[in-house]
Amino acid sequence: MVSVDLTWLDRSLLRREDREKAGLGDPRILSFAAGIVLVILLVAVLIALGVRYDQSHTPEEGLPAPPAMAADGIHPQLIAHAGGDAFGYRLTNSREALDQAYAGGFRFIEIDFSLTTDYAIVLLHDWDTCAKRLLGSAGQRTLEQFQADRKMAGLTLLDLDGLLEWMRAHPDVIIVTDTKEEQNYAFLELLYGRAGDLAYRFLPQAYNIEEYYKIQQLGFEDIILTLYKIPTDVESLVPFAAQEKPWAVTIPAERFYDELLIPLAATGVSIYAHSVNSVDFVDAWSGKGLTGIYTDYFTPNRWLYGENGGVPEQVEIEKDLN
Repeated sequence: MVSVDLTWLDRSLLRREDREKAGLGDPRILSFAAGIVLVILLVAVLIALGVRYDQSHTPEEGLPAPPAMAADGIHPQLIAHAGGDAFGYRLTNSREALDQAYAGGFRFIEIDFSLTTDYAIVLLHDWDTCAKRLLGSAGQRTLEQFQADRKMAGLTLLDLDGLLEWMRAHPDVIIVTDTKEEQNYAFLELLYGRAGDLAYRFLPQAYNIEEYYKIQQLGFEDIILTLYKIPTDVESLVPFAAQEKPWAVTIPAERFYDELLIPLAATGVSIYAHSVNSVDFVDAWSGKGLTGIYTDYFTPNRWLYGENGGVPEQVEIEKDLN
């Protein structure tokens, strides 16, 4: 049964104090309003019959605009690491992992990106160990070879176009970027150019403070500073966090210690740990400023902490990438 909410029509037309002045008693106006109602009913019938929007269109051309879901305001307790697990396998970054993460309540999903030899963007952790496990052998490939290789366990590995298609079908998801490419800024510049109207739904990670400022120049307002490639220098990190207020600072779980976490939390910045699959770690650090974790196996709709199973009800998008 499809129900149609027409209260917006009542709010926008019938509750105006100057409705008489606007001529709503005029039959022509009433006919126009009735026509709008008929169009809405027709769209509802089409949806009920299974007619879908063409997902190649931009939101302005027909797709509904994404519901509010992004970084400024609410930080989730859980971010899916490497797409989340797929049937117990971690680090696959596969479509099956994305589907499973979404069904489990994740709306922030970290993805590992790699470049093929012909500079296509694919969802892959690395061309060494992960390529050997997922594709049968290590070594960088062309996009055509990547797509043609038989995949482990029948998983579906995606290129950027496949991810963008998935994102259009899941308009409340934010993708946190990670890459093992040597030039993260160049990769993000390439990603930003190819993502088009979905660029604002990527939340980039910077691997050092200098790179953070460069990424800002691309137009990303929300950026995570992640520390797994640099030393945890409290003397430079804390003043940076206090001044710049990055969306978050992410720290490898094995490098958590009081002398870093407590002064960093005092700046008000959100702090994440990766990757964490232990409740004991959360118990030990959540009272000292830990905001959340990147995880392979925990899911928001079965999370032990917080209201609503830790699933944020709504997060407002505050990105301006124009």
